[in-house]
Amino acid sequence: MKTFEFDDKNKEDYETHTDLILDALDKIRKDKRLSASIASIVKLTGLHRNTISNRDWPKQKLEQIKEKRTKTKADNKIDEKSQITILEETLENACHELVHWFTLSQEKINDLEQLKANYELMIESRDFYKDAYNKEKSKVSELTKQVARLKDLYK
Repeated sequence: MKTFEFDDKNKEDYETHTDLILDALDKIRKDKRLSASIASIVKLTGLHRNTISNRDWPKQKLEQIKEKRTKTKADNKIDEKSQITILEETLENACHELVHWFTLSQEKINDLEQLKANYELMIESRDFYKDAYNKEKSKVSELTKQVARLKDLYK
């Protein structure tokens, strides 16, 4: 088979375009806001419409995406009773969580009040012992002075 010098470039372009198309299809599959059409692929890839239309597999993939979307829409329709029960369960869970956090908050408030009371007692105790220390210190200094006077008398 005869090969031309541009065959490698064509093959490389074909692979690059295939990768671009696959990426575009993946984006369309993930983002439901994008329509599942060849025009969307053209916008996402920047390729010419005929480049995509000449291949059959992108059309098939688009059809699969369309079918999956319609199936998902049908599955997502939940009747009103189940929606109400879901909302009631959510509300009940929120009430339980509210009670939990309120109880925890009350416990923390009580702990804080107890810590404040303990702090006040510690301050009072510190002040009492500080005064007692100062009194004893002054007594010691007076007694030291008296001892010094007595030593002077006996000399």
